[in-house]
Amino acid sequence: MLRYIVITFGVALGIVAALVVAVAGLYVAGQDSVASRPGGGDPSEMRDVRAARTSEAEAEREAFDQINAERRANGLEPLERDPVLVDIARAHSRDLAQNGTPGGQRLEESDPLEHIEAAGVAYRVVSANLAWNNHPNPAEVAVRGWLRSAQPRETILDAIFSHSGVGVAPDDRGGYYFTQLFVQKAAEPLDVTPDDIVALEAETLRRVNLERVAYGLNSLEPHDGLRDVARAHSQDMIDRDYFDHYDPDGRNHADRFADAGILYQRSGENLAMNNYPDPVDVAVKGWMESPGHRDNILTPSYTHTAVGVAFDGMDGFYLTQLFKRPRDAYSQQPVIRIISFFDTEEVYLRVTDPLTRRSDRYRARPGESFDRFEYEEVLPDRQGIQVRDTETGRLWEVRR
Repeated sequence: MLRYIVITFGVALGIVAALVVAVAGLYVAGQDSVASRPGGGDPSEMRDVRAARTSEAEAEREAFDQINAERRANGLEPLERDPVLVDIARAHSRDLAQNGTPGGQRLEESDPLEHIEAAGVAYRVVSANLAWNNHPNPAEVAVRGWLRSAQPRETILDAIFSHSGVGVAPDDRGGYYFTQLFVQKAAEPLDVTPDDIVALEAETLRRVNLERVAYGLNSLEPHDGLRDVARAHSQDMIDRDYFDHYDPDGRNHADRFADAGILYQRSGENLAMNNYPDPVDVAVKGWMESPGHRDNILTPSYTHTAVGVAFDGMDGFYLTQLFKRPRDAYSQQPVIRIISFFDTEEVYLRVTDPLTRRSDRYRARPGESFDRFEYEEVLPDRQGIQVRDTETGRLWEVRR
């Protein structure tokens, strides 16, 4: 009984891949390789090659047309066939046909990305789908396998890609290797104005508040101080070439709040970086799909937020969103603790600043000042002392 074999493979940027699905009880594996075109031969060999190429070309057109039909059915623009990508994909498939065995080729032995760069294709994102089968309708089976597999399907239906090329090559076992390359070509540098940045920040805030309202939460109020801190961090990530909550000096958003004099009871930070045509949509969707970022957006106690956007022509848009719940008037006061109480009514105190978390120790007697306070008197039964805040005039009781 004739038994067909199908191999389906999805390859992401940098050609990092994962094995994907089996098709209807058929064996599935993955492989990848790249080499130059095969050389010439005698006239009889050339006739065989020409005959094979006709069949290959038909399979390439059929696969490409089916993929564009699927994109149209999902409301996406069709891919544009790129002759350079076709040549690279054909060379890749031919090398697989000469050197590959189902499931036996190590992925690191190949990298179509090198050939794309060598051909001078200016791109921002590149990906690839690979397949092998020995079915009588190889193109239909290859595309069907891709569409039934998570990663290859995601690549086919990714709106970011604009150009593609399919290359097919037969092997000596009666099968066909398929390579499809996807590229988002590098566009002319965007002319992003300060007004564009402000509009992106406002749109991000609007989208985040829509998510909160959908979950029955209050909308967050914009905060100018947070916006300035967020913008500065986004720009710093560009200037110093990193993408992290911690800057190269080891400082995080709490340190940046302290530098700006922003008081808070609770705070959070979300980051995003992308070069998609709609950076806000991609950023907010990514945050909502990530548990930690989603928790920041949907924390009920947050009251204020701000978004800071910076643009880098190479990597795209950097977005920093900051959240906070402010401290009330009492919680903004320093925290005073009595360490020791001497018979002379002298006390040994520790004062902690709520913003910087810094603690300082003082010795004081009645009538003496320490930090921003004045020691007024001892409480009855020596249970503590009364102090006066010299900035607000408020009297405090500090108990043991």
